[in-house]
Amino acid sequence: MDNMEKSYSRREFIRTAGAAGAGSLFTAAVANAGTWSASAQGGSSYPRVRTRVFGNTGVKVSMLGLGGYFDTAMNISLIEQAAKLGINFWETTNKFGGKGYGLYFKKHPGSREKVFLLSKTKSKDPATMVRDLDKTLENIGTSYIDLFVIHAVDRIESLDDRIRKVAERLKGEGKIRYFGFTTHSNMEQCLAGAAKLGWIDGIVTTYNYRLMHRKEMQQAVKSCAKAGIGLVAIKSQAAMAHPTATIGVETETSLAFAHRFMAKGFTLHQAKLKAIWENPLISSTFSMMPNTTILMANAAAAMDRAALTSRDMELLKNYANETLSCYCAGCARICESVAPNQIPIAKVMRCLMYYHAYNDHEKARSCYHRLPMAIRQEIATADYSIAERRCPNRLAIGELLRRASRELA
Repeated sequence: MDNMEKSYSRREFIRTAGAAGAGSLFTAAVANAGTWSASAQGGSSYPRVRTRVFGNTGVKVSMLGLGGYFDTAMNISLIEQAAKLGINFWETTNKFGGKGYGLYFKKHPGSREKVFLLSKTKSKDPATMVRDLDKTLENIGTSYIDLFVIHAVDRIESLDDRIRKVAERLKGEGKIRYFGFTTHSNMEQCLAGAAKLGWIDGIVTTYNYRLMHRKEMQQAVKSCAKAGIGLVAIKSQAAMAHPTATIGVETETSLAFAHRFMAKGFTLHQAKLKAIWENPLISSTFSMMPNTTILMANAAAAMDRAALTSRDMELLKNYANETLSCYCAGCARICESVAPNQIPIAKVMRCLMYYHAYNDHEKARSCYHRLPMAIRQEIATADYSIAERRCPNRLAIGELLRRASRELA
């Protein structure tokens, strides 16, 4: 540990970036601007987010990834701050442009090679995949993407030989370095299946304190690690489809871990991130960081070297078990197989999560309205009784989907 890191005790560092609340966090960050800004290019004396090797690539990526689709000049100051903190794993997509990244690269010549850039396509059609990639390259002004992924894969069988061939071609052309997918439904099956394919380099998957204790998830993660696949966690906070579902289920456990983490000097939000990083097989975690307050808090958690104790992890696990009925675990194959016309229950739950937990009403409605009209018309009146009986978490699926039909219509 160098002198700069020694000057920041664990308690001081976490207190600086998150424990005292958003307002004081921002004030503390500004107060330390001389230190934080001392080395815009990341000098050796500058405190930085730790890194892990991404699968078999040999590339070291920051444990905390920059989530979001920065598409305007307004984003540059936040991107610059992330770079100063050593966050070198950035997410973008052709839909939102990522033009802010392009402007950053122009402003800082030579910086592109220091960033591990991920871009997405929602298509499994080879021609559309290539068009989406080319659009991203044009928007950002770069000749290549480090990790190109197909978004929202829920069946590993959908990654057929056509996709393998286009991935190999794009690598051969130098447009991408690595290929993979994202998943937030049937994650364990997708991860386990990918480990057997032999041509997947990286996966971005829902993974959090609610899911990490499941035997299937543990086995799937180990299979991917053995296959050399780099893993990135998303949905780190395990947000619920409807927060008021927790009313009446708050327990002594929830109070215990809230007090425990506050006494340790970090927030519950930070504790949930640190729980993910306890698993060395997870290379990074993408987190939406739209402002400096959240960025600094998350970076503080990523720089903090103190591990969560077994008691900390036990409290998180107990709380997860006590509030199972409030969280959709993404095991869509179970409920959707018995839902009328295979209504995409997990996707509707995700739309509700965007609406209530993220307060992103536009994204929630956009997500919901991508469902076929016939399906949306049926959501409010369908009988979900069998699906509810099959749900391992005992979610009130009917009640939640009827709420979605009202709020997202």
